[in-house]
Amino acid sequence: MHSAASFFHQKTGVKYKDYLTRVRMTEAKRLLRQTDLKVYEISQRVGYADVRYFSQTFTKATGVLPKDYRSNHEK
Repeated sequence: MHSAASFFHQKTGVKYKDYLTRVRMTEAKRLLRQTDLKVYEISQRVGYADVRYFSQTFTKATGVLPKDYRSNHEK
């Protein structure tokens, strides 16, 4: 019997965790560009209780810290 995550991977070719991270980072980037929410507030909104872990994940995904992403994409 397969788990939902392995079924997802089998059908999409993408690991569920990687997909979820991509969705969360896309929303985080939008919030950084379009709102004045604090980074910790954005972290919580996209599903990360630990802002440090969110920042590490965001940096790994984008190559820049969330605050630097925001300053590079001013409204």
